[in-house]
Amino acid sequence: MKKIKNTLAVTVLLIGLFAFKNADTNPNPVLLKSLEKEKIVKMLSAQEFGCRPSSELNFYVETTLLKKYRGYAKIEAKVFVFDKLTNQKSILANENIIVANHKDSLINYDEIINNSETTELENGHIIIHNEKNTEFKLANLLKSELIYNRYIISTNKLLDS
Repeated sequence: MKKIKNTLAVTVLLIGLFAFKNADTNPNPVLLKSLEKEKIVKMLSAQEFGCRPSSELNFYVETTLLKKYRGYAKIEAKVFVFDKLTNQKSILANENIIVANHKDSLINYDEIINNSETTELENGHIIIHNEKNTEFKLANLLKSELIYNRYIISTNKLLDS
């Protein structure tokens, strides 16, 4: 009887040990395949026309403060797509943005930009395009209302803290 209890206890212990093993998640973003790029473009365009959010992919934006200057802040914005089926995140865009503290601020952008190509957003933020190896340009992704709203929320949380 004692052997049966010991065997049963060891079996339950082993099952409990292996049953609750965490899913292997990769914290580093991976590069996208060409088929996935087309899938992302289709999903963004479908969500623009009022379709339900995807149950496979989730888009999110991370912003980090690089430096605060007098009259403006320089932030780095990264757009990620998270694949819910494989638990992997992929970086779509990574660019620096200049955010003025006030709407009518006069800022000498020539010193900041260093002859880089720029794009101005609706809210006055200026994207400094760089030659980082990303799949999409941030300005093109921000044309999507879903990503633009998440960018605004992330930037507001960053600058309010």
